[in-house]
Amino acid sequence: MPVVRISDDVFARLQTHAEPLVDSINDVLVKILNTYEEAQQPRSAGATHQNAKFESFLELWPFVIAEYDRTQPRFPTTAAIRDDSYKPIKVGLRHIHYEFAVRKRAQRFDVCLHFEANDLKTNLAWLERVTTHETALRDGIAEEYEAGPWRPGNQWAQLMFRVPFQGNLPDEAAVMRGIELMNILVERSWPALEPLATN
Repeated sequence: MPVVRISDDVFARLQTHAEPLVDSINDVLVKILNTYEEAQQPRSAGATHQNAKFESFLELWPFVIAEYDRTQPRFPTTAAIRDDSYKPIKVGLRHIHYEFAVRKRAQRFDVCLHFEANDLKTNLAWLERVTTHETALRDGIAEEYEAGPWRPGNQWAQLMFRVPFQGNLPDEAAVMRGIELMNILVERSWPALEPLATN
């Protein structure tokens, strides 16, 4: 049997997914791999979703990545998975990216466009390129919408649609709606931002 060395940080993360006195490290790795591999399996046409529930970000993000990339988006995600509440989608612009973000306390799965230059005026100018077309951006979308500065005292700006969910993490239905909204957001906002990529 191979011996694998892992850092203390990774070991601590694995422990959070283990049932004490029952699961071995091997058991936890099997759980994580099963979740990831299941998310990679293509769904047959007409297959019904069972509305999977997720226990951790390490279970959630592989599913989000696989399902999002299955839609053949303009900007695929990276395969890197971290135990974080957000998953950025890079677009080739240093200070601008799309992002999936989980707000546990508010029970929201946010579909975001972030502007993160070191200057609020620049970020708001970039945001305005998109919000100038806000009516078209929001057309047919019932979810709550927000656009503006990140928060008081912060220099960043953002735009987001908020997908509500029940429980600790978004379930499969919330994830699938978030993916649908991300594709719409990219399709409707990127034409206003694309010229920045050539400057």
